[in-house]
Amino acid sequence: MIIKLKYILLLLLLSTTISIVYAQPANDSFDKAIPLTDPSKCSAEAGYSNLNAIDEGIFGTAPQWPANETGRDVWFKFTASAYDLNVTVTGNSTGGGTTGGTLQNPLIALYTIDTLGNSTSFSSQVGSLAAGTSVSTYYKGALIVGKQYYIRVSARNNNTGTFKLCIDNYFAPLKAGQDFETASILCDKRTFTESNVSGAGTKNTESAGSCLGTESNSVWYKWTAANNGTLTMDITPTVNTDDIDWILYDLGPSGDFNTKTLLRCAVGHGVDNRDCPNEPLYFKTGMNLTSTDLSELSGCGRGGQDGYLKYIDMQQGHTYALLVDNFSNGNNGFKIEFGGMGEFEGPVAKINLAKNQPCTINQNFTFTSTGSANYTRVQWFFGEGASLASSTDPNPPVISYSSPGFKTAVLQVFNEDGCSVGITESFLVGLKPDLPLINGLKPRYCIGENIILNTPLQADATYSWTGPNGFTSSLQEINILVDNANKAGIYTLSVTINGCTSDPRSVTVPPIGQTPTASFISSSTNPCTPQQTFTFTNSSQNYTRLRWNFGEGASILPGNSNPINTITYSSSGVKTIILEAEGSSGCISIFSQELIVALSPLRPVITVNKPDFCLADTIRLSTPLQTDAVYSWTGPNNFTSDQRTPQVAVTSPLVAGTYTVTISRGNCSTEAVSVVVPPIYQNPTAAFRAEPGLPSRLSIPIRVRFFNESKDADAYLWDFGDGNTSTDTNPEHIYNSVGNFDVTLTVFKSSVCSASIVKGQFMISADNILFVPNTFTPNNDAVNDEFVISMTNIKTYRIQIFNRYGVPLFLSNDIFDHWKGFFKNELLPVGTYYYVIDATDFNSNIIKKSGSVTLLR
Repeated sequence: MIIKLKYILLLLLLSTTISIVYAQPANDSFDKAIPLTDPSKCSAEAGYSNLNAIDEGIFGTAPQWPANETGRDVWFKFTASAYDLNVTVTGNSTGGGTTGGTLQNPLIALYTIDTLGNSTSFSSQVGSLAAGTSVSTYYKGALIVGKQYYIRVSARNNNTGTFKLCIDNYFAPLKAGQDFETASILCDKRTFTESNVSGAGTKNTESAGSCLGTESNSVWYKWTAANNGTLTMDITPTVNTDDIDWILYDLGPSGDFNTKTLLRCAVGHGVDNRDCPNEPLYFKTGMNLTSTDLSELSGCGRGGQDGYLKYIDMQQGHTYALLVDNFSNGNNGFKIEFGGMGEFEGPVAKINLAKNQPCTINQNFTFTSTGSANYTRVQWFFGEGASLASSTDPNPPVISYSSPGFKTAVLQVFNEDGCSVGITESFLVGLKPDLPLINGLKPRYCIGENIILNTPLQADATYSWTGPNGFTSSLQEINILVDNANKAGIYTLSVTINGCTSDPRSVTVPPIGQTPTASFISSSTNPCTPQQTFTFTNSSQNYTRLRWNFGEGASILPGNSNPINTITYSSSGVKTIILEAEGSSGCISIFSQELIVALSPLRPVITVNKPDFCLADTIRLSTPLQTDAVYSWTGPNNFTSDQRTPQVAVTSPLVAGTYTVTISRGNCSTEAVSVVVPPIYQNPTAAFRAEPGLPSRLSIPIRVRFFNESKDADAYLWDFGDGNTSTDTNPEHIYNSVGNFDVTLTVFKSSVCSASIVKGQFMISADNILFVPNTFTPNNDAVNDEFVISMTNIKTYRIQIFNRYGVPLFLSNDIFDHWKGFFKNELLPVGTYYYVIDATDFNSNIIKKSGSVTLLR
């Protein structure tokens, strides 16, 4: 006995946040469900998503879902074409090297939903749900063929993510048994899904002698070849982490299991390769036309097995047996798809449908199974609204339907082995629609207009229009540009609903009328004066009548038909002249033109705010206000403005020059008027120094000499701060009064530009002073915070501060630069410090003083 060793591995799933922004899904509600047109198809990996989905709050918790779970659901819909349905949602599962998506704990439910106006009714379909942590499957039988069903996909705990969706709608064979003697007999090669495979039956060693050994969760199938031909096969587990094994036997013409011949055996393990890291990953298995191996075994070093074996050549009349075993798990299933040129022996089903009195109130349908073969009994189902729901008669009674619409009938034929084959026939049931209405026809059409015809909108209707020159349309409303006379003629409409077509309704578009060409030529005399007039001369073609409208204030009222008109206007402004030309068939052409009626403005007068300008001045230009006027200024340095009173900042000499203004009203303009701004003066710069220098502490009387260092100035005004002034260039002044005095110098250029500078202060006292304090308190209370030396009539000055170790802490040559108790930006501690002062007075006498000062807090 060959024993295959396999290991069930615990997969540690690492959740990774993917930084992709997903919009709300398009199928977030049932009315936006994505239609699934192929009844046996899978989406791409991560083909769908419920990220950012919301629960619309209509359906609540579905049957077989955990209590109070609704989740972030998305919707799909399909029309049943067979009785059985299997749905698989694969989320965060990586079996066989695939990645279904990211969704955890998916949930599946099935509904029928009917809407009428704003009312929605629904019915939950109770099926078999196998909900897993990453893959969930759902099975439902006894679907109504031809009915629309809705699939709802969500997840527990409001989980969201991407997923792969597989759907299989099929006619199921008889339930496969777990032992050969209860094998399901396959009558044809139609795809089907086996769900909920669990256990190995009572004879779990029927595979002895093959590469499988003992069965785990197995089912058996058998069939008889109807011809000589190739056979291929795909087996896809509904859960991609399930390890599917299989064996195929040839039982010969007798079909005796004891005379079986082993043809193929596949027990490779591709759903994970943790034990064999060099082996490829796969989860599908079967036979194809490219593989050459006849078996695949378990274990490592098998030469790159891929799950597929070589196809077989079936022999007509031989019986074949297939064992499929799910080594990994019970309660899951798989899908089988057959291919190749060989066929399976079984009954043949054929539906013959005759429509009696179609599209009338007495219509009915005759169904026969003529052409069916190799069967012992039949089973009919006639779909929704049928007068007879089902029948076992090969040629049942005629059937009528109580409701219109799309219908599907099903015929199943069975042979003596219980093998069945099913086919469907879809058709429409309807009544002939009433003669349609056509709206929008006009008694006259002209070149350049549109023929617009429509019919009332009807549910489930298709429309068929025909017209001149091969015109056709399937729209409910047609819109045809009349660009030539050939658009006239008969337009016909028929309406089809549920396969029934109405009688045609026709309307006749009359001959297309000749459209005239409206046009005129305008001219004027004495423009922009009170005597101005306007002449309008008709130049239209193919017309029989004219109608003029010359606009507001015209001397001729609207409706005039003269070909030439001379007009005056009582008011100014924009006038719209409209000429309407009518042709012989009543077609109208309109031509319009705008003109401006205006009087020329008065000749402008320019005023300027100053005759001369200095840098940093502002040039202010102005002209008198006029009604409805537009101002246009130009000037130096690319200056332009549409203001009546523009301003120009004097930022450089380039703004000097000629400034010009023109005033317009409508299309009337004045002559240009100009003004010249003379060259810009350079601003003077005021500067001086004094002996003694500023600031200084002095005692009266004291003579001070001032030295003028100004530039670009030609006049001066000194203010000495004590009430005395001077216009000298370099004055001297004697201070005879006590106080603090600021000195101001104002300089002038050509009596246009000026500048000032203030320097201070002279602090003048009555007596000569020398005072050095012995303490100060730098505590920021604004009282005695600095070490202030008071000396008057000093020409030079120097002070040094030391600590008791002779380390210099402060040095200054400015008597107004007081020590604040800091050294290197740090306040010094309380203590005694030492100063040395060296100075000379105005008579060059040397003054020296030293001592100590106490710093307190």
